Amino acid sequence: MKRIAVISAVVLVFTGALAAGFTLLLSPSFLADEMARAVEQASGKKLSFGSGPRLTLWPEFGVAFGNVRLDNARDFSELPFATVEEMRVRIAAAALIGRRAAIDEVRLVRPRLNLFIDQAGHGNWMQDAAPTAGANPPVPPLYVEGGTVTFGDERSGQRVRLGDLDMLMTLQSAKGPLEVKGSGNWHNDRMSFSLFIKSPQSLAEKGSPVDLNVSGSWIDLGFSGRGAIAEEIDLAGTLEGNSRSLRGLLRWAGLEIGDGKGFERFRTSGAFRLRGNSFALSKAQFRLDGMNAQGDAALDFKSGKPILTLALGIDHLDLNRYGLGSSLFSGEADEGIERWGLQPIDFSLLNSFDAKATLTADRVIFGRAIMSHARLNGTIGNGVLNAKLEHIDLHQGKAKGQLVLNGAQKAPIVQVGLDAENIDANALLGGASGRLKGRAEASMALAATGRSPRELIASLRGTAGVAIRDGALAGIDVEQMAQEVAEKIVVGWTANAQATTRFDLLKGNFKLADGIAETSDLDAAGPGLKLKGKGLIDLLKGEIEMKIEPEFSAHAMNIPLMISGPLSRPKLYPDIAGVLENPAAAYEALKALLSRAAGRPGGAGTPETATTNAGGVAGEALSSEADAGTPAHSVDLKKELNTNTIDLMNGFTGDSEPEALSTDP
Repeated sequence: MKRIAVISAVVLVFTGALAAGFTLLLSPSFLADEMARAVEQASGKKLSFGSGPRLTLWPEFGVAFGNVRLDNARDFSELPFATVEEMRVRIAAAALIGRRAAIDEVRLVRPRLNLFIDQAGHGNWMQDAAPTAGANPPVPPLYVEGGTVTFGDERSGQRVRLGDLDMLMTLQSAKGPLEVKGSGNWHNDRMSFSLFIKSPQSLAEKGSPVDLNVSGSWIDLGFSGRGAIAEEIDLAGTLEGNSRSLRGLLRWAGLEIGDGKGFERFRTSGAFRLRGNSFALSKAQFRLDGMNAQGDAALDFKSGKPILTLALGIDHLDLNRYGLGSSLFSGEADEGIERWGLQPIDFSLLNSFDAKATLTADRVIFGRAIMSHARLNGTIGNGVLNAKLEHIDLHQGKAKGQLVLNGAQKAPIVQVGLDAENIDANALLGGASGRLKGRAEASMALAATGRSPRELIASLRGTAGVAIRDGALAGIDVEQMAQEVAEKIVVGWTANAQATTRFDLLKGNFKLADGIAETSDLDAAGPGLKLKGKGLIDLLKGEIEMKIEPEFSAHAMNIPLMISGPLSRPKLYPDIAGVLENPAAAYEALKALLSRAAGRPGGAGTPETATTNAGGVAGEALSSEADAGTPAHSVDLKKELNTNTIDLMNGFTGDSEPEALSTDP
């Protein structure tokens, strides 16, 4: 028994001595000093360890350090440059025995990297001390698990955070090249990336070639060029990028952009420059929502709100895609108040950034209008768009104007000014029938307030003027109608596709208030006629109510005419009530009407026909009461005329054989 106890004691002592000797041989304590010295020589920053080192056997042999801290070389912030929850170093046992810092791999578990630019514009990644001359030790591969990178600019207060970072960094030496591949979360989106830097040491000085690729839900981007971080981040090279939704991309980047139409699929390529908080694309190609453009663009984030600068040439600009044209007519009907949409127009984009733009477009689409060769200068500031249209080809003519959209108010304000010349009159006035001919000049200064097209039209106010030269109204001959007015009391007007009312000049000025345009100086002059008119156009309801007073030669009756009804198909009829406003003239006019209807000089019918159709009783009553000045029997001419009107768009719409004039008391 004693012998067994003695042998056991000897074995234990030998084993303990062997373990103690092995521990001394594999002691990693020197490794912390070697790593701290190497880091300070390369970066000028101090590396410290909160715990460890300790040997690890699983999942692989190595050394572990806890609560690792890398301090800034000078006082940039209370935050350290980097902290690591645990750092695992893979090193061979032979290297530990030989006390050589021959590290095979470094793995950082949940590191936090804090990159900052101070008020003076210095980055905390800059070196305060140059690396030791000739020092170029090999750098082991670096793995990052669950890391976080925070970039902040104390000048603007902006911060960007990349979380859940998993990556592999390989660096052949302190001088490079450096390759990084990995993925991370930014704004709740998982992105994958790859980075190549030919010389990290030069990157922090004069610069180095850089390649960067980023892919995520909202963006695919590739950059190749040169980069430097001596003073601030500075990249210059070529860029290619695309996004399935520009609106989604801008939101993902942190810009406040509301819901709305357009700003979807986007692609760009060109010469790229990123410096500090601003980047620019020059001689670039852009494609947005099927539209193509080329030119220069820049975005500056120095202030709290991004500032966009554009100088672009565009093949076509479809404003309907963004609700600026098509939404005006998004109602439930083609006419009337229902044609104006109630869907709110989104002005929130105007409050998301400031801008200055110079645009030229081969073609511009707004509502139903197609314009060409447009030149526009515009600015966006404090939620207000001010766009000056220097030139545009419109309906075979030319125009210029100004548009102001004030989206800073709770109820947006829209202001429009336009001067146009030699415009096709029918297109300018929105006619679909093609009946109005001539070349028009127009000017307007309008304003409206509202959140939807219907609210805007209902509040429309301002002034407008139009002059149409060498024109005609097809399908109607006003002078002939006036000559035949007595006959047509009986048989009604019929449509005449060959008829035309020609004029040398038609002009008028309108005052607008609450969506209603009113005129009192409408004038027309042409061969054998003069017209004067007054009335109103209800833009909200799409209706017209206009009184026209003709001045013809002696053989035509100057009966006032009324234009009334929907703008898309107004009707024209004589205004007998207007004649009756003057009792003395009324009697003479009525007597002349019946005389002409009876076939007397100037009439169109025969005595027999007139007696049958007009009624001799009425004629006798008028004649017998001539001295008294008051007819014994009344004739409801207005009723008869109003049931026999001509539709300016579709022709005669009254009864084909109206009843004879009433002679009841």
